[in-house]
Parts: sequence; structure tokens; C-alpha cells
Amino acid sequence: MNPDFDAIKKTTDLVRVVGSYGIELKKTGKDHLGKCPFHEDSKASLSVNAEVFHCFGCGAKGNVIQFVARKENLTDKEAAHKLLGSIPGVCRGSDMAAEKPAVPVPEASLFSAVIDHYHETLLGRDRRGLDYLKKRGLGEVEMVKAFQIGFANGTLPKKLSPAQRKALQACGLFNEAGNEKYYLRVVVPIFDEAGKPVGLYGRRIADQDTGNHLYLEGGHRAVWHAQAAQVYPDELIVTESIFDALSIYASGKKNVLAAYGTQGWTPHHAALIEKHRVKKIVLALDNDKAGDEAVATLAPALDAQGVRVHRLHWPEGVKDANAYFNYTKALDFKGTPGGIATLLAAAPRIGFTRPPCTKLAVTERTDEAVTIQNGNVTYRVKGLTNTGALRVVLAAKSDSAQHIDTLDLYGARSRKGFALACAERLEIDAPKIEEDLLGLLDLLENLRAESAAPATVAAPVMTEGEQAEALKLLQSPKLLDRIADDLETAGYVGEPRNKKLAYLIGTSRRLPKPLSGIFRAQSGSGKSYLMECVAEMMPPEDVHYFSRLTPQALYYLEPDALTHKLLIVDERDGSEESEYPIRTLQTRKVLKLAVPIKDPNSGKIKTTVLEIHGPIAYMESTTDQRINPENANRCFELYLDESEKQTRAIFAAQRRARTLDGWKTERLKEKVLRIHHNAQRLLRPLKVIIPFVDLIEFPPSWLRGRRDHDRFLSLIEGIAFLHQHQREIGSDNGADYLIASLEDYAIAHDLAHLVFAHSVTDLTKPIAEFLEAVRGIVATEAQKQKARVDELWFHRRMIREATKLPDHIVKRSMRQLEELEYVHVQKAPNGSSYRYRLLAVDATPAILDGLTTPDMLEIAWKKRDNRNKPGQARLSR
Repeated sequence: MNPDFDAIKKTTDLVRVVGSYGIELKKTGKDHLGKCPFHEDSKASLSVNAEVFHCFGCGAKGNVIQFVARKENLTDKEAAHKLLGSIPGVCRGSDMAAEKPAVPVPEASLFSAVIDHYHETLLGRDRRGLDYLKKRGLGEVEMVKAFQIGFANGTLPKKLSPAQRKALQACGLFNEAGNEKYYLRVVVPIFDEAGKPVGLYGRRIADQDTGNHLYLEGGHRAVWHAQAAQVYPDELIVTESIFDALSIYASGKKNVLAAYGTQGWTPHHAALIEKHRVKKIVLALDNDKAGDEAVATLAPALDAQGVRVHRLHWPEGVKDANAYFNYTKALDFKGTPGGIATLLAAAPRIGFTRPPCTKLAVTERTDEAVTIQNGNVTYRVKGLTNTGALRVVLAAKSDSAQHIDTLDLYGARSRKGFALACAERLEIDAPKIEEDLLGLLDLLENLRAESAAPATVAAPVMTEGEQAEALKLLQSPKLLDRIADDLETAGYVGEPRNKKLAYLIGTSRRLPKPLSGIFRAQSGSGKSYLMECVAEMMPPEDVHYFSRLTPQALYYLEPDALTHKLLIVDERDGSEESEYPIRTLQTRKVLKLAVPIKDPNSGKIKTTVLEIHGPIAYMESTTDQRINPENANRCFELYLDESEKQTRAIFAAQRRARTLDGWKTERLKEKVLRIHHNAQRLLRPLKVIIPFVDLIEFPPSWLRGRRDHDRFLSLIEGIAFLHQHQREIGSDNGADYLIASLEDYAIAHDLAHLVFAHSVTDLTKPIAEFLEAVRGIVATEAQKQKARVDELWFHRRMIREATKLPDHIVKRSMRQLEELEYVHVQKAPNGSSYRYRLLAVDATPAILDGLTTPDMLEIAWKKRDNRNKPGQARLSR
């Protein structure tokens, strides 16, 4: 007998149930408010009444059964059973038909012995199991040993006593006839987080129509490779099967978990994600209808847990991870580790809570009203203004009824009152209407932002004195050094190279091919502040600084609103949804969008093409260690100084700001900014010619070399452009052009150490610095023990104590060094401890090996017979 779900919901007081979990609720009107238990809630975001709960912070919502299920990681049926005993008038657990007794897990030592036997069999004389794995691309012995993969060839019964055989039969390893259920299967054991074996997956080596996959009876008791969630909480990859997960693991991506089929996301998975606070999951499920349906179900559930969910899309014709890494004759294709890394980086985010662009859809927009559709309910909004409160006239209409009222969408009481009255009139659940109102709030805010183009700031007219000040700045002998000093006056301490390059990026907005930059560092390191300081140095009319961009926001600007402007997005998370239009502006310099709009005169729908012109200079910041390669190879990646020395310099500046000298500097800042604004306005939009460009040799082996080479030349142009009042001006048929000098190349070459340092290596700057620190620590310890560096085994604790870094940073950094094969790691059988050994690595070439040096360029330039022509000034010393 199944429990009566409706009776349970009707006869259970949800407020009492929520309170029983120790959640303090305070009555507010008809509802109760408290802190949500499903996310870190600093304020009372959870609204509860007798029937439903709804968190306005994380989006969790549902009835009493769903609350208990979510709180205790149970299925709805299990939660209903739990509630039955305390609810009068419905079927109790004691009245229901007895369920089949649970199948026990084999005793740990016996089960371990079975797993060991299967593992030894796989690596023994019988090659059938190992040959099958090799055929599937999974025959790497180290991986086979790491996961204790085995093969059942029928030799196990001979090793067992009658009592052991009977015990294993009770646990489901043998059938009623006494035969091995896993006969002729490759087997993969499943351990719980304590390292105890609790499950077994078997894959038949001879494919049949049915029965290829087999799990131990009694249900899933743990997650395969659960320790990945502990070690890789920043990002996990989830596949549909264990073999798919093994394929990804074999490619070098160790941060992988497996579901047990499309319906195999268990409460154990959910609890594991919650326990280790996993931030991001990439779903690498099969490329078929079942995989799509599983993604559609799983993504919202994970999003409700606070996880950012992305979907990996396999190439056309490739079904899953295992197929990706094995040669497909029909496609003449075989995937590579580099290819899977690109697919992972490009995986789009999915499963947002209340996604306005998919649930609430704008169907009509005029100057008077916006019409929005959600299923069979249509909302018509009037009175939307560009600023201020969202107080609107809202009409909600279904097939049979309509409700109209004025409400303030920012007011919780106003939304609640509208939802209750509208629900009664339209015969729809009030929580559903209230959820739509929250979605409308987000959507209308976005529409208002999109329709309000940035205000055009008129450039002020300069006085003769201001023009002289600006020209003096542009003619400074060490202009970039002066700029770095002025940025310090503006408030940013240290990091002269980063400041110079950031200023050049801002200045390059006036060029045909502007520069772009991504500032990478930990939270609180000053990324946003550096961009703010540079933005302040640029003329206000040429800067657009956004905290967040919605996917369509840029399309609704005025056509020339971004032309030769500096666009800054505070954090990459804020621009993640608008990556494509930003990349398009960077590359193609124009955006086009066709949209249907209702003609207010004729009432007919017509298609209008919105066109936004570039080019743009672009800057953003991020704490993310993984950046989409499509974004990274269009930008200079700049790493901020996170050293203790820089921190002390910041402390000193913060103290100085409280002194009289600091106050004087603060008052000087306004003058400095005014001079830079005017200096930027004095720069003429001249074409830059590099007369020595054919003498520059650029390393062709660099990663992303084709785009890096073009950006390097653009950097030379940007430097020459900034120095135009110190450079030779040429003329061609009456059109002036600017001639780059050898000094411009010398500056670009110097900055190239910064901008290309980590484009040519797999090691990011923080990881490279961490590796150097580890090498120094290990070398010191090896000297003490009189051992070779590459022979010394060490633990994370030694590194943590020497570097004073938090454990999660050390753990994450060692994981990356392991993946890139700079260290070898040995794990205890239960995965609870690790020890490391540095691997010998060939010396890497210097970062700029192959790039023409300034001295080499000057020598080559002198050999030409045209040294005395304009623009061929000798390199300054």
C-alpha cells in the first residue's frame, strides 16, 4: 500500500514540522519567517505557512513532504513514511503491507577479499577482462589499480567456504542456484567515504540487448569516487555511468563522479554535494533523449542546492565520454585530453532558479506596456519607468478570468496581496503567482536597464591652461612611469607593470583594434579597484562600467554607444551570461539582433534589426581559476601581486591616507584626474604604422600564437598612440599617420614578460609560484635527510606549515600540480591520506625565447639603407 500523499499534506501543519528541526519562525501577517536551512542564510528568507514553504534567497519551495525529503535527503515516498506515524486520519506505517527485507551488505573483510580476488584475476593470466577494458580505452594499469577494478571469470567459488558462499548469496553476489551473478563481467567496487566497500558495478564483456549493467542488490549505498567531492569542491564533472567517468579520469581529469544511469542520482549524491559545498558541476551525460531528460530534471535540483550547473555538449555523432575517447570510424574522429578541456571550459551554464528568459517570455513590448507570457497566464505591465520604484499596473489573465491591480513589486506585502487575490480569481495556486511576481521583478529590472542607454556625457571645453597641462603630460620623457605614479596618487599602490598595461588597454579604445584584459586574483586583492582607478583616469564620456550585464543588455544600447569606448565588467560572474556579445564586439566589432516589435501606429508585428557598433576596449576581473579559452585568447591575462610585500605596501598606504600628507594627496587626486581626462581628449585618432614590423620574429610555437602575435602588434600600436606627441607624424595623400619607434617596441617587449608569461604554459601564475615554493621546501628537507629531491616523499601538512597557506589552497594547488604531472601522488587504499613526490621536469625555455629583442631589432634596423627617414629614431637608453 502506498501512502496517501494528499491526506498527509492536508493534515500536517508545515509550520510545526519546520519548527521541529530547530528553525526559529516568527509570525509575520499570515505567514512565518525564519532562516532557510538549505543555504547560508544571514537574514530570514524562508516564508512558511500551514501548507507551503518558499525561500526567497535560494528558491527552495514545496509542501511538507518535500521539505522533509530535502532536509533529510530522502525520497518523497520515504519522507511520507516518516510523517505517517504522527498524522491522524491517514494510513500509518504499521498498517501498511510489510516491505521486503533489505539486502545486507557483505561483511567488510569478506567483501574486500572478493574484490581483491576479482582484481587479481583481471591482472592475471586470464586476459579477457583486461582486453575488454583496453578495447574501451580503459586499460591503463595505474587507473585499474587505483580503483581496484576486477574481472569475474568463475574462479571465485573455489576460494570460498560453504559459510562464506552462503553469506555472499544472501548479499546478492550469488543467485539461488549458487552461480556467480557477475560471471564474465568487469567489476568496479564502490566504497563509502570511509573507504569501506558497499557496492559493486559489473559490465558484461560480451554486449547483449539487456543485462549489460549490474549493481549489487539492495540499492545504492554510496557514490563511486566520492572522495572527488572532498578534493575538488570547486568543480566536479558528473557522467551517466562509471565507465564514462573512468574515461574522463584516464584523460587526466580526476574531478569526476558517476551517476548510476539517467535515473541514478541518489540521495547519497545530493548529500555528498551538500556536505562538501560543491560550487560547480558540469553534467557530461549522454548525447541522447534520455540524457537530455536527466539534465532537465537534475539541473534545477542542483541549482536549488546552490550549485552552478553547466552542460557539456559532445560533438555531433558522439554519444558519451567513452565514445569520445575511442576512435569512431564513421566520423573519423577521436577525442583528446586537450579537446575535453576545451569542451568543459565551453560548457554553458544551465538550470538557473527562476530563469526569466525561459519561463517568463516577453511576447510584446510597446511604449505603453509590456506583455509577458508564462504558460496559460498572460501578464500585462503598464507604468514601467526608467528609474525609481517598480510600482506598476499589472493585469494577470488566464483563459477564463482576469485580475488587475496596482502593486509595488519591491514590496513583499504588495506581492503577497496581489498573489492571493489573483489566485482566487484565476483559480491558480498563490505560490505560483508569487513566484511569477518575483520573476517579473527580475525581468522588468533587466528590461529597464536594457532600455535605459548609458547617459551620454558631453566632453567639456578645455581652457588654454588645461590644454597646456594635458600636453605637458603627454610630452613627459617617461610617460608610462608618470602614469604609474599618477595611478598611485589616484589610490592604487604598487604593481607598476599592471598599472601601465591597464592604462594602455583603456587608451587603446581609440584604435581600430583595441586591447582587452582579464585581471585574475583572489577575492579582496584589489582587482576591481585597479579597474576603477583606470576608469577614473579615462574621460567619463568614454567609459561604461557595469556590475552585471544580462544576455541582451548590449543589444538595446544606442547604435554608437559603445564605439571606441572602454567597457568594464566588475566580476566575470557578472558578464558570464553576456560572454557571446562581448566576444563578438571584440572580434567582429558589430552586434546585430533581429527582434519582433509591435508598430504602435498599425498594431502589426514587424522585425527590427538592432545594430550596435564597436570596437571596444574591454576589462573584467575574476577569481575563477578556469576561464573559457574563447575569452582568454582575446585578452591579456593579468595576475595581481598577492605577495606579503605588496600587502605591507597597501597597509602603509592605508595608514598614510590618515595623515596630513595623505589628505594633501587626496585633494591632489582631482587635479590629476582632470589632467588625464584632457590628455586623453587631446589624442588624435591616427593610424599607426610600424615601419620595422617585418623585422619582428615571434615564436610560432606559443600557445594561441596566431592571436597572441596580433595582440602583441596591437600593443606596440597602443604604446605609439599614447606617445603620439613624442613620435614622428607622416602623411599619405593628405592623411596623417603615426610612425611607431624602436622605443615603443622596447616598452612592448618589456611588458610582454607580464602579458605573455602565462599564455605559453599550463601553469597559472599562482600555481607556478606555489610550485617554486614547494620545490624550495622539498629541497631544504631533502638536504636535511641527505636524499635526492625527486626521491623525497612529503605530505601537504609540511607544505601548509611552511607556506602558512590555508589547507583548501594547498589541496587545490597540489591537485593541479598532480594533473599537470609535476608531482606524483600515492593514495591510501581508502583515499584518506596522500603523499607526494616531485617529478623531474626538463628545464622550460625562457618565456620570450624566439621573440626579437630590442637590441636585435635595432641592429637589424641599422643594416637597412633607410635609417635617416622619419620615424627611425635610435632606441633611447
